[in-house]
Amino acid sequence: MSDERERFREDRRSAADRERALARGGEERGEGRPVPVHRPGAIEFFPAVDPEEAWNRLNPEVRGVLARRAGQPLERWARVDDGLVTAILLGDRALVKATPNGRSHEFTELIPLSPETALLKEITETSGGGRTRTAGGGVERMPGSPVLDRMSQELRDFLGHLPEQAQRLMQKPFRDAAGPPRGEREIFQWETAVQRDWKVFGYLHDDRWATVVAGSGVLRGEAATWRLNCRRFRVRK
Repeated sequence: MSDERERFREDRRSAADRERALARGGEERGEGRPVPVHRPGAIEFFPAVDPEEAWNRLNPEVRGVLARRAGQPLERWARVDDGLVTAILLGDRALVKATPNGRSHEFTELIPLSPETALLKEITETSGGGRTRTAGGGVERMPGSPVLDRMSQELRDFLGHLPEQAQRLMQKPFRDAAGPPRGEREIFQWETAVQRDWKVFGYLHDDRWATVVAGSGVLRGEAATWRLNCRRFRVRK
């Protein structure tokens, strides 16, 4: 029994160490190239179904296949296009996508993940709108790593809307890579007269690392309140 308790304490210490490492980007200060902070870019919205409602429209068999392939569910996203549901499930073993193909779905393992390397940082932040919200990509405070400046315009525009801490956590594993990370982003917006409610999901990856952000934001003018989960994994070979 004492051995089991000791192993439990070691596991808790290891988890705490991993969380602290993610909070500071997994790197000691001053090591590696700086991470850019992007300007918020123009994003076009279309009439859409809430991601949770879209997920509930999925055939239970499709959800079951996603769960079996992804592992322990961590984050999920779904959207409806022309009445058909596309879904992404992040599990502890893989990021898996279900794409409609007629009356069935095709399943793609987007990124295989190493569960033991998983790190999570929860971000709750309210900003007063000090950052300029202009269209187009680019870097606001520092040019940062050249490889990250070469990410697709769509990804840079998306990252620019997120809090600075989330931007840095998403990008840090790739700042010294040979090429820019690939990825996707999803945004759902519900707009009223006084505010915009966002739900977001996005990921970046290369052959070594994967980062995922998921959560929600409430935007009132230039002010924003965010609740986000930022996750990092080693890619499973």
